[in-house]
Amino acid sequence: MVPSRCSEEVRAPAFYQNYQSCPCTVSFTLDEAVHGQVYFFYGLSNFFQNHRRYIMSKDDAQLLGGTGPLSEACEPYRTNSRGVSYAPCGAIASSLFNAYPVTQFGGTKRFILSTESWLGGRNPTLGIAYIIVGSICLVLSILFLILHYRLPRRVRS
Repeated sequence: MVPSRCSEEVRAPAFYQNYQSCPCTVSFTLDEAVHGQVYFFYGLSNFFQNHRRYIMSKDDAQLLGGTGPLSEACEPYRTNSRGVSYAPCGAIASSLFNAYPVTQFGGTKRFILSTESWLGGRNPTLGIAYIIVGSICLVLSILFLILHYRLPRRVRS
């Protein structure tokens, strides 16, 4: 039986023995028009990219254009099932360029579309903080101006 969906193909035992990419197409419709730049973020849950093994899974010589043998650090993404070297090799490149199989670590995939707003980028916290601090400064400056004219300091001679 030939899998009809990408998710069925990923669940097949042969998928992990002969690792292969599984192209997926997702169609969706936006409810509102999007103006300006749109940012695309790809996320994996239950996956820790700051893990030392993940960070070290690359071949610096290959990334600098070298053609020598690949570093052992690239494993398990050094060569495919036919022995052909990945270019670039390693887990970092695999998670960026391939349909990364998340079932191995019990994760999920998601993507986020984001735009900029008048408060800044994706996270409005910094923009809100600027507005609050600016408002406090404006109120205090008006208060001090009123105090300065209502209660002037007397000059002593």
